[in-house]
Amino acid sequence: MIMENMVLLLAGSFEEFGRIADEIRGNCVCEVILVADGSQVVQEALECKPRLICLDQDLAGLDGVTCCEMLKRNESLEGIPVILIAASAHQDNLNHCKSTGSDAVLTRPLNYAQLLGIGQTLLTGGDRREVRIHCRITVEFRLNHLHQYGTCWNLGVHGMYIAYDGPVSVGDMVEMGFVVSDIYPSVVEVCGRVVWINKTPQGAREDLPEGFGVEFTVIPEDAQSIIRRFIAEI
Repeated sequence: MIMENMVLLLAGSFEEFGRIADEIRGNCVCEVILVADGSQVVQEALECKPRLICLDQDLAGLDGVTCCEMLKRNESLEGIPVILIAASAHQDNLNHCKSTGSDAVLTRPLNYAQLLGIGQTLLTGGDRREVRIHCRITVEFRLNHLHQYGTCWNLGVHGMYIAYDGPVSVGDMVEMGFVVSDIYPSVVEVCGRVVWINKTPQGAREDLPEGFGVEFTVIPEDAQSIIRRFIAEI
């Protein structure tokens, strides 16, 4: 998993963000640092050098908007992805949060799956390790011992997003088979793990249909080669 073996900095109330921190620790092998006072955020980030920062807009001491602006003005920290949790879902406030230079803005209710999904997207994109292409590929998959069908909405060498409106949970293992195009008629067979869910009311991505993101855990060399060539030619 992309978020494993790294430092995450969460800044918000101990009650709400402490619960999120516990869920992250229970699902990822990573270090989670939690601060409740906004005046500590920049200094803490300079000391622990996190790979991802999540800020509550209503931080005590120094609000999240101001913290985000300070982080993005700091040469040592400006490249770290920042997720800002908006105090309200009013459009004017969301626009205000986006104007700070934050990499993503989320609204409440906040949950582990939602934060994980956005974090995965920001980290893979920021590291440039994952090139994703938009596509519409029928995927046959086995989930919870049942055969299902969905549509691959975007595809990369390390994972895919599958449009699917059935029951699914973060951590579920999935066996998938699909054909990327008529040019490559061989069935690509891979195994993966559900790492995030886009589902009302938890949905984190309005630009995607209901479904889930999968990180490949087993991908044969021939399957990886087909995906790489397919992506390069799109």
